[in-house]
Amino acid sequence: MALSKYEKNKNWDADLYNGKHSYVSQYGESLLKLLDPKPNEIICDIGCGTGDLAKQILESGAQVLGIDKSESMINEAKNKYSDIQFKSQDIKAFHAHQKFDAIFSNATLHWIKQPEQAIMSIFNAIKPGGRFVAELGGQDNIKCIVDGINSALDYFNFSNNKGNNPWYFPSVSEYTSILEKQGFIVREVVYYDRPTKLEDGEEGLRNWLKMFAGFFFENVPLEIYNNMLTHIEDKCQMHLFKNGEWFADYKRLRIKVEK
Repeated sequence: MALSKYEKNKNWDADLYNGKHSYVSQYGESLLKLLDPKPNEIICDIGCGTGDLAKQILESGAQVLGIDKSESMINEAKNKYSDIQFKSQDIKAFHAHQKFDAIFSNATLHWIKQPEQAIMSIFNAIKPGGRFVAELGGQDNIKCIVDGINSALDYFNFSNNKGNNPWYFPSVSEYTSILEKQGFIVREVVYYDRPTKLEDGEEGLRNWLKMFAGFFFENVPLEIYNNMLTHIEDKCQMHLFKNGEWFADYKRLRIKVEK
């Protein structure tokens, strides 16, 4: 029987995201300092998830619109923060009725494999003189985890599923080139290692795979899927499991640009 529950994360599990992956928003709090929102500014949070960072932008005195492609994330955000406007929308086709003083994005743009389209949409939505502040996975982000996934797919004869990889992890030069070609002025770029503890102890990597890597397991029967998860854990354990906790091998790319 096919494991349809885990086929292509067409709609994110907002409850699992809130319960086991709250660190995504927590790490984004330092990015807000780089954004430095001001009272009465109009700001868009792209890939807002369940709205936690949009709420902090609102508390700065700015107006905020949160958008996310996932309807389940947007519905949860609306339930949590009724004083914020949220919309389900694909950033590649984003057309706002207003121009923004700033656009903000945390841990979203590495899910978009057409970066030029996303950057064009963002550029067109920002006022002249406005800014774009973002963080995404950079070159070799989660390399150990991806290697473990690919090993499992090969071992269990699902190698074709490697083509379902949903991520785009650019180098500094690659991404800044796209931004500058669009017309942005690059003001700040940081590429850094950020080993990140995954919540829930020994189940941490397994929960991460269920939340973020379901694309790879399309049409995998349940019993094989469970064996795949164990295989991935075995491959990653030496490098990512320490003192009863899993740590994802994140490498982040943080940028601030102006129009």
